[in-house]
Amino acid sequence: MTKETLKNYTDLKYEIYRIEKRLEKLKNTVEHDSVTGSNPEFPYQPIQIHIQGYATSRIQRLEKILLQRKEQAEGQRLEIEEFIASIEDSRTRIIFEMRYIENKSWMSISRKFGSCDESYARKRHDRYLEYYR
Repeated sequence: MTKETLKNYTDLKYEIYRIEKRLEKLKNTVEHDSVTGSNPEFPYQPIQIHIQGYATSRIQRLEKILLQRKEQAEGQRLEIEEFIASIEDSRTRIIFEMRYIENKSWMSISRKFGSCDESYARKRHDRYLEYYR
């Protein structure tokens, strides 16, 4: 697991949220149009007819693409969470959770562990990633 992959966690959460919103919006999408027809009775004058409906084939294609993207993002997010959960040392695991899942700064994480130097948590994090490789 690399730092870049771990940093993607917050972006993946946001991407999943946006995809869910787009899927919800797609379900409520109605197409509108107007056509010209003729009156069914004499004098057969042209009239405007407003029609509406769902563009099901287009919606289904978009829905399929969005669901695939959502599944891929959820898979990557789960992979990151499994990596963090697999860290045996409790303090290091908490540092990773606070940094990537809770999106905390190095300074606030270090302060939680009683250090006034932001490098405490960052160094512990970096050492673990070096060891992991």
